[in-house]
Amino acid sequence: MTVSSLRPQGANPRWFWVLLIGIAGFGMGQAILHASSDLIIDEPFVANAIHGSWAEMFTHFQTDLALPLHFVVLKLWAGVFGESEFALRFPSILFYGGSILVVGLIARRSGERSGLIASLLMASSVAMGQEHAFSARMYALLGLEIALSTWCAFEIVERIRTGRMVPRWLYGIMGTLFLAGMLTHTIYFFFLCALMLMVLIWARRAFIPLLLIGVISGALYLIPMYPLLIKSQPLQWLSKATLENILWGFRLLWFSLVSEAVLLLALTLMMIRLARRRNLPSEVVQAGFMTVVMVLLTWGTSQITPIFIATRTPMLFLGLICVGVGVLFAQTLPRSAILLVGIFIAAASVGLNVLRLNIDHAQTRESVASLIDHAQCGDWLILTSLSYSEVVYYLRRLNAPPCLNMETFPPDTETHPGWIDRARYQNDPTLLQTAADDLVRRLSASDARKVWVFWDQARVDLNQALSDALEMGWQNIETVPFYGTYFTKILVYEAR
Repeated sequence: MTVSSLRPQGANPRWFWVLLIGIAGFGMGQAILHASSDLIIDEPFVANAIHGSWAEMFTHFQTDLALPLHFVVLKLWAGVFGESEFALRFPSILFYGGSILVVGLIARRSGERSGLIASLLMASSVAMGQEHAFSARMYALLGLEIALSTWCAFEIVERIRTGRMVPRWLYGIMGTLFLAGMLTHTIYFFFLCALMLMVLIWARRAFIPLLLIGVISGALYLIPMYPLLIKSQPLQWLSKATLENILWGFRLLWFSLVSEAVLLLALTLMMIRLARRRNLPSEVVQAGFMTVVMVLLTWGTSQITPIFIATRTPMLFLGLICVGVGVLFAQTLPRSAILLVGIFIAAASVGLNVLRLNIDHAQTRESVASLIDHAQCGDWLILTSLSYSEVVYYLRRLNAPPCLNMETFPPDTETHPGWIDRARYQNDPTLLQTAADDLVRRLSASDARKVWVFWDQARVDLNQALSDALEMGWQNIETVPFYGTYFTKILVYEAR
């Protein structure tokens, strides 16, 4: 098996860059449509972390798997461009656009214009990539680092296979990417293992240098990060990888029907080529090999400790699938069919994003704005479940008066706003009731006129403990039908 020529045959550089930038802009434009919506899920946690001092920001890492690079980048960015929803998400949009560009550079190596176009259209229309592109989290940055690492690895393999020298600067870039990837997210390690195995098989001479670079990068990562890693709290929303949720992750790459159609067509074409004894393109083989290795590694590791999440883990092989499938289409299907497939995927992506605009999103900003208009100085806000981060972010963004008092329930979510120690409360249910009684006792001792409770319908245990405690001296006078990511309504209480 040999690597295809990396230089496109007869390609005009001008049309290549126009096409590359145009399709990257197409993907970024779809993400921009959603960039100003309310921050959701983990985004407010990040926004609050970077709002504080550098020392305060680093204290949050024990609740976010010691992933400092994205926080550092976003804090520097926010210092210049502010902390609005659009400003916090725009770096992710840029990273996503960069990933599309790199996918195009990798696909260009096949020398097939149609393969380049197919790969670009898939990369710019991938639903999971766009969701992470308009999210103020680290996943778009991780996708860019994986794409760049893949390009560098393919370049090293090609140089060795064609008898050319690998320059030191290329190894230097790989070392930088190795370290940056691990500092962005620990699952980069699975990609790194798959990449090393691919190099060992296709370019053995580069294996030892890359292994040494990987060991050095790993040591540089572990020296400062190990103390934080051993203190990290277990993430209870992660799961063991099963065949069902692995397939679900693949379906989420675009969205269910399109993912199934694309992957089924790719598998069919592979079987047809093999049946006709035609070799698969080397890019397809290498991309498929690395994808299979990463799936097996995440599956095997998750049997020991839960690490898999279907909405995020497939980011590891998103770019590889786009390149592999695009090149496969280019060397198997007629150009007219490739064009139709590309248009279908792009149209489905646009349609999905238009539908998203009409979906009833979280109303955290509107909820907090209404609260500010109606609450009075001295009132108390009880932030239950994980609503602390999102409510605090919008209280700050909307310039809420400082005379509003806040309490979290359970109390540990204020110091660890990204998680709740559910196992501890499940093992000892009296802890929740004790915390609720202590909270209501403090409320009764204050001069509070009203208490505004951000209620999470899904957390029955929290609701029961808090409502039982409030019944002793407070009455529910109003229910406000607003909601955010972690609250489904606001209950207003006043003293009896």
